[in-house]
Amino acid sequence: MWVGGTTITVHTENLPTTTALNRSIECVFGDQTVPAVRTMDANILLCRSPSYYDNTTALVQFNLKLLGTSPIVLQKLGVNFQYLRSPYVSSISAFDGPMYGNSYVDLYGTFLHTVGTLGCRFGEHNAVVVNASYVTSTHIVCITPPYLQSTNDINRETKAQTVPIYLTNNAVDFVGTGFMFNYYAAASITSIQPSAGPTTGDLVIRVYGSFPVERDSNVCVFGRVQVPAVYVDKGVMECILPAAEHDGVVPFSFSSNGIDLEPTELTFRYYSAPGIFALSPQFGSIYGDTALIIKVANFETQSDNWFCAFNDSAVRAVVVSSTKVHCASTCLLYTSPSPRDRQKS
Repeated sequence: MWVGGTTITVHTENLPTTTALNRSIECVFGDQTVPAVRTMDANILLCRSPSYYDNTTALVQFNLKLLGTSPIVLQKLGVNFQYLRSPYVSSISAFDGPMYGNSYVDLYGTFLHTVGTLGCRFGEHNAVVVNASYVTSTHIVCITPPYLQSTNDINRETKAQTVPIYLTNNAVDFVGTGFMFNYYAAASITSIQPSAGPTTGDLVIRVYGSFPVERDSNVCVFGRVQVPAVYVDKGVMECILPAAEHDGVVPFSFSSNGIDLEPTELTFRYYSAPGIFALSPQFGSIYGDTALIIKVANFETQSDNWFCAFNDSAVRAVVVSSTKVHCASTCLLYTSPSPRDRQKS
């Protein structure tokens, strides 16, 4: 980076020892020099790059210099060192994601004269470096790796962790973006009830599972449609079924941040709203118990929770098929009639 401080390893051949030379060695970056440090290997030196004059990408010649009354410059044609412009991040698209990673984070700012492999690091020195996708000179995308938890974390399954975001061009020097990313423990969904409903929607769906953190951003996802999820009790969420244009099976997902979907193999089945198109007979005794045959459409024959409703009273219906339902009318009177009154009627 242009700010300097990069540790450079210099490989040499047949370099005399400092004692034999009676002089020290310096690394030369263009017109700037820094001390070179000997290693256990006599032919390997280490030096740290000085800062460049400006935040820009620049190529300078690299040499070694033997100090003394008559300094000697050891030159090798074609050996150069490149200073890299530091990227600048002004905003990011996502501030949190599940601990298993795979969250897409858009970073916006200045990424001019990018050289090398641009990468992101979510966390400190031991964190994994992931490649960044270059979109434009003002936009890059990084995908979060899984959070590497320390063995000292007591609640390592549920403990959220906030880490800094760094950028790098060489996987050695890292520049802080000034932004933090929060890893949260992901929800685990086991089942939903009911798992089928009408295309008209407006049905309460209960979601069962493990929800380590109560979040206002929890959503249920039916296919591609998101609806808010509300915390009801430990291990229980509720959401309102959205309407669908067609009947059929759609994948059901859950998200704790409205972006990243929790892995689940659950599905939800939409069916067309049931309807009545014929009733026989259409009148009967006020004392009820009239046998009714109802021709219907799109009825769920697997359900035994159908009822025939007469004003404020209801009786259980018998679903004969997906097109026919039987039930008996209820009594219109509030008191039971006597046998004589029933006979007169």
